[in-house]
Amino acid sequence: MDKTSHHVWTGNSICLISQLRHRTRTSERNVIIDFDFLGIARGGLLDACLEDAPVPLSINYGAALKRVLKGAAKNASLSSILGAPVNQLYPWQIDALFAGFEDEIEKWHVTSSLTLSSQARHVFKHCRQKLADGTNVSECGFTTRFASPLRTSTLPLAESFYDAFDSQKLAEPLSAIEFETRSDLDNRALAHLQIRLEKLLELCESIVDEYLALQEILRRTAELPPPTQLTPKMRSEPPRIWWRLQLLREWSHEQVEQIFC
Repeated sequence: MDKTSHHVWTGNSICLISQLRHRTRTSERNVIIDFDFLGIARGGLLDACLEDAPVPLSINYGAALKRVLKGAAKNASLSSILGAPVNQLYPWQIDALFAGFEDEIEKWHVTSSLTLSSQARHVFKHCRQKLADGTNVSECGFTTRFASPLRTSTLPLAESFYDAFDSQKLAEPLSAIEFETRSDLDNRALAHLQIRLEKLLELCESIVDEYLALQEILRRTAELPPPTQLTPKMRSEPPRIWWRLQLLREWSHEQVEQIFC
């Protein structure tokens, strides 16, 4: 397969240029997502995220997304979000979309639900377009319902595979590093561990920063009197419990408003 810097469209189908790496071997794979087959409109959220997805994409991410979409797209509410322009969507709709993904994964009755959820959502964090309120899709703060499985492995952390890394080489364990000489291996292994540690420290710092920012928001909010009436933003964003009912029962937005408004 020829090297390419972008995924390939044919009509309303996109071929995700993907790779499968196992230890030191790499094989090329394709994942086809057909918008017509799924019944999802072009030019919306899914279209934008796939356009911005890295090339090549790990086969795990593409395969998990395709499997989830096959079931989730049958839900009219989820299909509508996936086909809607990014700048017309709000964070609560992204949250509802990901919750719908996990509804689908739950039906599979697998032990890898947490991993599959993360993999299916992976391409959405690469979307460069802004939501209606100016935030990024990756900033929506979705909380998974799946618990982390108990670790039974005695492997050291350096030998664990972490699919949270965008770089396939960083995601792979230390023993998968390719090298030519012992000195080359030592240098590559040290760099591998240092980059992983830096990424971990960056993540810790971002979590602390987000916690402090949230604390400040809560402090300022506590000092404000309660609103005398609903603000335009409150009216434009239904509470998430209404949206969950809409997803579960496939109600229309008008039906939800008739009952709760």
